[in-house]
Amino acid sequence: MHSYHLDDDPDLRSCNLMFKAVTDEPSSIRSEPITDENRLVHFYGRDRKPLVKYVREKDRLDYGKANENEYELVYWSEK
Repeated sequence: MHSYHLDDDPDLRSCNLMFKAVTDEPSSIRSEPITDENRLVHFYGRDRKPLVKYVREKDRLDYGKANENEYELVYWSEK
């Protein structure tokens, strides 16, 4: 497990988990992309649709300290 903290929010944590199959046998279930958008409606939880698509960095004033004008939010377009 990997974790880190951010200077402007030291209590915020993030991690990546990696799993490996116990045996070398292939899975009996085939992995396929989800093409039905209705299955993705509550992917992040009921009524928790993400609003921001990207966080893009702007000019940095002081390295290591986030400033309000450092980033812009690019929102998901509504259908």
